Amino acid sequence: MKATKYRSWISTIHIGNMKKAGLTDDEINNPEYVTNFFRETWEESGERRKACVAACISANGLFHLHAALYGHPTTQYAVSKVMYDSHVEPVKSKQDLLPYILKEGKYAESGEQVLFIAGKDNINSDPGRRSDLDVIKDMIDSGMTPDEIMGENIRYRRYEKM
Repeated sequence: MKATKYRSWISTIHIGNMKKAGLTDDEINNPEYVTNFFRETWEESGERRKACVAACISANGLFHLHAALYGHPTTQYAVSKVMYDSHVEPVKSKQDLLPYILKEGKYAESGEQVLFIAGKDNINSDPGRRSDLDVIKDMIDSGMTPDEIMGENIRYRRYEKM
């Protein structure tokens, strides 16, 4: 059975995952360093991948990271592997993603404290109502060639003569 592929995920990265990544205790205890490390790890793992990573402390004092990850469709398993076997789930509600990362609104009740955020501008709360032509225009503006664009999605072939 083929695994379902998604474009956006939320990940929880624990200290064990950070150690699996080869980070030292000093690097783990530096919220700015560790958030940037995991943001860059995701973004450098494939073309046009973006991430927002927040360093948090739970109400019980547990240090961990939350990451919003965006990219080409891939499986939950593949995303977890890139993030050193961290817990990963597909994003169900893009509108709730920013409040979740910032621990605001209904997510403030958890008692978590956000220490540092890297890549906040990468969070896309838009429910995705853009047309194919808008997406293609953005790809052209970013310097992609027609062959690269047509390779992104078979549906884009219908606009080939335009």
